[in-house]
Amino acid sequence: MIRHLKNKEIDRNAWDACIQGSATPLVYGCSWYLDIVSPGWEALVKGDYEAVFPLTRSWKYGFSYLRQAFFCQQLGIFSREPSGDCFDDFCEAIPKKFRLIDINLNTENSSPSKDYEIRKNLNLELPLNKTYSELRDSYSENTKRNVQKTGSANLQITSFISIDSLIEIFKRNTGLRVKKLPEQTWGVLKKIVERSQRIHQGELIGVEHPEHGLCAGAFFLASGNRKVFLFSGLSEKGKESGAMFYLIDWFIRENSENPLILDFEGSNDPGLARFYKGFGAEETSYYSVWQNNLPWLVRWMKRGKEPK
Repeated sequence: MIRHLKNKEIDRNAWDACIQGSATPLVYGCSWYLDIVSPGWEALVKGDYEAVFPLTRSWKYGFSYLRQAFFCQQLGIFSREPSGDCFDDFCEAIPKKFRLIDINLNTENSSPSKDYEIRKNLNLELPLNKTYSELRDSYSENTKRNVQKTGSANLQITSFISIDSLIEIFKRNTGLRVKKLPEQTWGVLKKIVERSQRIHQGELIGVEHPEHGLCAGAFFLASGNRKVFLFSGLSEKGKESGAMFYLIDWFIRENSENPLILDFEGSNDPGLARFYKGFGAEETSYYSVWQNNLPWLVRWMKRGKEPK
């Protein structure tokens, strides 16, 4: 039986045990993470937490809906048993109050069979269980050249970096070219960083230029055998000096010969995908699902916003 639980009814210990015991123990599904990215989240729970499905709720136009929270690439079904991966069964248990559903499943979830618009997304992952030399050999020729060029720039890795400085670099550069993010997005990111560092799962790494100071940085989030490349910033000077090539190459070297996966968290963007693949990353995929049961007038107001 699949039950719908309100936030206060969820047994956090049993929930997290299910996440950790699943085939995809992603940090996005952990209760502490969901509390930050989707306060008041609800849940579908099969049996005695044999399989779980987080409901990241929100409101728009006076209606409840399910949305994919920021900094939360994949959710969907987390199951201790393969038989728990049946999205259609969980779909039937989603409360009817959620009139719009716009969520991502995870790599272990199969495609829903009906009633949903479905989009396949790409993720890129790099197993780090080889020697650095072996991993370096799998770089593309372009990536090898760019990494080699950074040697003449006298760049330095630093751990003395704050999330505020990294956000500022992002806002002054990449942030000017992308769709404006709500200001509360940065508060969510800061909470993730602060909490993950307290429990020794978060790592901020910066790159300093000898003349221009901090020019790039990244935040890596650890979960089980996975290091997620959750957020990064790159200045114009960092771009010129190849600072992000330098940072990722350093991270790969430092973590090589370990049973870890570097999860690049993307990407459907061809340019980013090419950049990550340049380090030897391999493609995996997961599905997005969309269903709109809003009243006709609201659907008309939202026309053109459905996924292409």
